Amino acid sequence: MESPPVVEKTIKPIDCRSVHQICSGQVVLNLCTAAKELVENSLDAGATNVDVKLKDYGADLIEVSDNGCGVEEDNFAGLTLKHYTSKIQNFSDLTNVETFGFRGEALSSLCALSNVSIVTCHKSANIGTRLEFGHSGKITRRVPFSRPQGTTVSVQQLFHTLPVRHKEFQRNIKKVRTSPLVINTGRKKNRIEYNFITILDQQ
Repeated sequence: MESPPVVEKTIKPIDCRSVHQICSGQVVLNLCTAAKELVENSLDAGATNVDVKLKDYGADLIEVSDNGCGVEEDNFAGLTLKHYTSKIQNFSDLTNVETFGFRGEALSSLCALSNVSIVTCHKSANIGTRLEFGHSGKITRRVPFSRPQGTTVSVQQLFHTLPVRHKEFQRNIKKVRTSPLVINTGRKKNRIEYNFITILDQQ
């Protein structure tokens, strides 16, 4: 039996949106890494209290709220853009980096893979702000929002932009335990109080 003829195809670049989604899936591998990245951002912001809330085991919502310094208004636009960070400016800064994160990839990747909104109030602000982001990481909606100093990041429908990964994620979601990983992350910083809340789907 003869083998089917090989179909030759032209080599072409992958479109930018698809590249971003594919690469983001390598940064955020699962529920644990998503929660870990958000908690590390909270710790880098000087938080002493971190609340981690999962709705339907994290399949519907992952939310991390803290009492850190909050985000200044001037930093809103770059908050979720790829390789935008306040932690380093060039490669030589890596020798002195003292933060958990520094690549400027986590929030950008989460935007590409899910629906992200952030409520933040900087220590110098009189009122907080709620920001909603598109999959490109750009702000799509911004409104004043009352909250104390700190930041809350909400990630809804993680991996829904990658159908195969999303299906696998939902199938295995109940097997995942985030608490030990998050607490282990916080061991590098003292006097951190964690609260874990899981809201199950009642339907």
